[in-house]
Amino acid sequence: MKSHKTKQENRGTYTYIFDDGTKITIKPGEEGVTEEFIKKLHSLDDSEVYYNHKNWHRPISEKEKQDIKDWEKKHPGEKYQEIWNLSIDSIFDEEGNQDKCIYLADNTTAVEDTSDEVDRLREVVSMMTEKQQRVYELHFLEGYSLTEVAAIMGTSIPSVHKHKEKILKFIKENFKRG
Repeated sequence: MKSHKTKQENRGTYTYIFDDGTKITIKPGEEGVTEEFIKKLHSLDDSEVYYNHKNWHRPISEKEKQDIKDWEKKHPGEKYQEIWNLSIDSIFDEEGNQDKCIYLADNTTAVEDTSDEVDRLREVVSMMTEKQQRVYELHFLEGYSLTEVAAIMGTSIPSVHKHKEKILKFIKENFKRG
Protein backbone atom coordinates (compact mmCIF):
# COMPACT_ATOMS: atom_id res chain seq x y z
CA MET A 1 0.00 0.00 0.00
CA LYS A 2 1.59 3.22 -1.15
CA SER A 3 1.62 6.22 1.15
CA HIS A 4 3.86 8.63 -0.78
CA LYS A 5 3.92 9.86 -4.35
CA THR A 6 7.04 9.38 -6.47
CA LYS A 7 9.15 12.56 -6.69
CA GLN A 8 8.91 14.43 -10.00
CA GLU A 9 12.61 13.95 -10.77
CA ASN A 10 12.17 10.16 -10.47
CA ARG A 11 9.17 9.87 -12.80
CA GLY A 12 11.15 9.18 -15.97
CA THR A 13 11.17 5.49 -15.04
CA TYR A 14 8.89 3.25 -13.00
CA THR A 15 10.06 0.85 -10.31
CA TYR A 16 8.00 -2.14 -9.21
CA ILE A 17 8.81 -3.23 -5.67
CA PHE A 18 7.75 -6.78 -4.88
CA ASP A 19 6.77 -8.18 -1.48
CA ASP A 20 10.13 -9.90 -1.09
CA GLY A 21 11.95 -6.58 -1.61
CA THR A 22 13.17 -7.19 -5.15
CA LYS A 23 12.83 -4.30 -7.58
CA ILE A 24 12.41 -4.05 -11.33
CA THR A 25 12.81 -0.69 -13.04
CA ILE A 26 11.21 -0.16 -16.41
CA LYS A 27 12.42 2.53 -18.76
CA PRO A 28 10.88 4.07 -21.87
CA GLY A 29 12.14 2.52 -25.09
CA GLU A 30 12.84 -0.88 -23.55
CA GLU A 31 10.59 -3.83 -24.39
CA GLY A 32 7.91 -1.63 -25.94
CA VAL A 33 7.52 0.61 -22.87
CA THR A 34 6.50 4.18 -23.71
CA GLU A 35 6.74 7.39 -21.70
CA GLU A 36 2.94 7.54 -21.75
CA PHE A 37 2.75 4.07 -20.15
CA ILE A 38 5.13 5.10 -17.36
CA LYS A 39 3.18 8.34 -16.86
CA LYS A 40 -0.04 6.28 -16.54
CA LEU A 41 1.55 3.98 -13.93
CA HIS A 42 2.59 7.01 -11.85
CA SER A 43 -0.91 8.46 -12.28
CA LEU A 44 -2.45 5.25 -10.93
CA ASP A 45 -0.02 5.31 -8.00
CA ASP A 46 -0.95 8.95 -7.29
CA SER A 47 -4.61 7.97 -7.22
CA GLU A 48 -3.86 5.09 -4.84
CA VAL A 49 -1.93 7.42 -2.51
CA TYR A 50 -4.78 9.96 -2.56
CA TYR A 51 -7.44 7.39 -1.67
CA ASN A 52 -5.24 5.71 0.93
CA HIS A 53 -4.79 9.02 2.75
CA LYS A 54 -8.44 9.91 2.33
CA ASN A 55 -9.59 6.57 3.75
CA TRP A 56 -7.07 6.47 6.58
CA HIS A 57 -8.71 9.48 8.16
CA ARG A 58 -12.31 9.29 7.07
CA PRO A 59 -14.96 11.09 9.12
CA ILE A 60 -16.93 8.91 11.53
CA SER A 61 -20.65 9.35 12.14
CA GLU A 62 -22.19 9.28 15.62
CA LYS A 63 -23.62 5.81 14.90
CA GLU A 64 -20.17 4.53 13.92
CA LYS A 65 -18.68 6.02 17.10
CA GLN A 66 -21.32 4.17 19.12
CA ASP A 67 -20.60 0.94 17.19
CA ILE A 68 -16.90 1.30 18.06
CA LYS A 69 -17.74 1.78 21.75
CA ASP A 70 -20.00 -1.29 21.63
CA TRP A 71 -17.26 -3.32 19.96
CA GLU A 72 -14.72 -2.28 22.61
CA LYS A 73 -17.18 -3.30 25.35
CA LYS A 74 -17.54 -6.73 23.70
CA HIS A 75 -13.74 -7.06 23.53
CA PRO A 76 -12.32 -5.85 26.87
CA GLY A 77 -8.64 -5.04 26.80
CA GLU A 78 -8.57 -4.60 23.02
CA LYS A 79 -8.48 -1.28 21.19
CA TYR A 80 -10.54 -0.93 18.03
CA GLN A 81 -8.17 -0.44 15.09
CA GLU A 82 -9.18 2.26 12.67
CA ILE A 83 -7.61 0.79 9.57
CA TRP A 84 -9.95 1.20 6.64
CA ASN A 85 -7.94 -0.10 3.66
CA LEU A 86 -7.50 -3.74 4.54
CA SER A 87 -7.72 -6.59 2.11
CA ILE A 88 -10.48 -9.08 2.69
CA ASP A 89 -7.75 -11.72 2.41
CA SER A 90 -6.52 -10.49 5.80
CA ILE A 91 -9.20 -12.50 7.59
CA PHE A 92 -8.07 -15.76 5.98
CA ASP A 93 -4.78 -17.58 6.42
CA GLU A 94 -2.98 -19.58 3.72
CA GLU A 95 -5.24 -22.62 4.25
CA GLY A 96 -8.38 -20.49 3.99
CA ASN A 97 -9.16 -20.60 7.70
CA GLN A 98 -11.15 -17.61 8.88
CA ASP A 99 -10.52 -15.37 11.91
CA LYS A 100 -6.84 -14.63 11.28
CA CYS A 101 -7.61 -10.99 11.97
CA ILE A 102 -10.04 -10.55 14.84
CA TYR A 103 -10.71 -6.94 13.91
CA LEU A 104 -11.92 -7.68 10.40
CA ALA A 105 -13.69 -10.88 11.32
CA ASP A 106 -15.85 -9.19 13.96
CA ASN A 107 -16.26 -5.79 12.32
CA THR A 108 -18.96 -6.78 9.87
CA THR A 109 -22.04 -4.71 9.33
CA ALA A 110 -25.39 -5.86 8.07
CA VAL A 111 -26.12 -4.97 4.49
CA GLU A 112 -28.99 -2.53 4.37
CA ASP A 113 -31.86 -3.02 1.99
CA THR A 114 -31.47 -0.97 -1.15
CA SER A 115 -34.17 1.41 -2.23
CA ASP A 116 -36.47 0.61 -5.13
CA GLU A 117 -34.79 3.41 -7.10
CA VAL A 118 -31.34 1.84 -6.68
CA ASP A 119 -32.70 -1.55 -7.70
CA ARG A 120 -34.35 0.01 -10.76
CA LEU A 121 -31.14 1.83 -11.71
CA ARG A 122 -29.18 -1.43 -11.48
CA GLU A 123 -31.78 -3.07 -13.71
CA VAL A 124 -31.48 -0.25 -16.27
CA VAL A 125 -27.67 -0.46 -16.21
CA SER A 126 -27.85 -4.21 -16.84
CA MET A 127 -29.71 -3.46 -20.10
CA MET A 128 -26.83 -1.31 -21.44
CA THR A 129 -24.16 -2.57 -23.79
CA GLU A 130 -21.06 -4.12 -22.25
CA LYS A 131 -18.94 -1.04 -23.08
CA GLN A 132 -21.55 1.31 -21.64
CA GLN A 133 -21.67 -0.75 -18.45
CA ARG A 134 -17.86 -0.57 -18.19
CA VAL A 135 -17.84 3.23 -18.70
CA TYR A 136 -20.69 3.56 -16.17
CA GLU A 137 -18.78 1.48 -13.63
CA LEU A 138 -15.45 3.27 -14.07
CA HIS A 139 -16.73 6.84 -14.39
CA PHE A 140 -19.89 7.03 -12.29
CA LEU A 141 -19.22 4.39 -9.63
CA GLU A 142 -15.43 4.38 -9.24
CA GLY A 143 -14.94 8.08 -10.01
CA TYR A 144 -12.37 7.89 -12.81
CA SER A 145 -12.14 10.87 -15.15
CA LEU A 146 -13.03 10.37 -18.81
CA THR A 147 -9.32 10.54 -19.64
CA GLU A 148 -8.55 7.78 -17.14
CA VAL A 149 -11.45 5.67 -18.41
CA ALA A 150 -10.15 6.03 -21.97
CA ALA A 151 -6.68 4.90 -20.88
CA ILE A 152 -8.04 1.93 -18.92
CA MET A 153 -10.27 0.81 -21.78
CA GLY A 154 -7.65 1.49 -24.45
CA THR A 155 -9.88 3.84 -26.42
CA SER A 156 -10.11 7.55 -27.22
CA ILE A 157 -11.51 10.23 -24.92
CA PRO A 158 -14.18 11.29 -27.49
CA SER A 159 -15.34 7.65 -27.67
CA VAL A 160 -15.69 7.49 -23.88
CA HIS A 161 -17.51 10.85 -23.92
CA LYS A 162 -19.99 9.49 -26.51
CA HIS A 163 -20.58 6.42 -24.32
CA LYS A 164 -21.18 8.70 -21.33
CA GLU A 165 -23.74 10.77 -23.27
CA LYS A 166 -25.50 7.60 -24.45
CA ILE A 167 -25.53 6.27 -20.88
CA LEU A 168 -27.17 9.44 -19.55
CA LYS A 169 -29.74 9.41 -22.37
CA PHE A 170 -30.42 5.69 -21.84
CA ILE A 171 -30.98 6.18 -18.11
CA LYS A 172 -33.30 9.16 -18.67
CA GLU A 173 -35.35 7.19 -21.20
CA ASN A 174 -35.53 3.93 -19.24
CA PHE A 175 -35.52 4.98 -15.59
CA LYS A 176 -39.01 5.67 -14.44
CA ARG A 177 -39.72 6.18 -10.77
CA GLY A 178 -42.52 3.95 -9.51
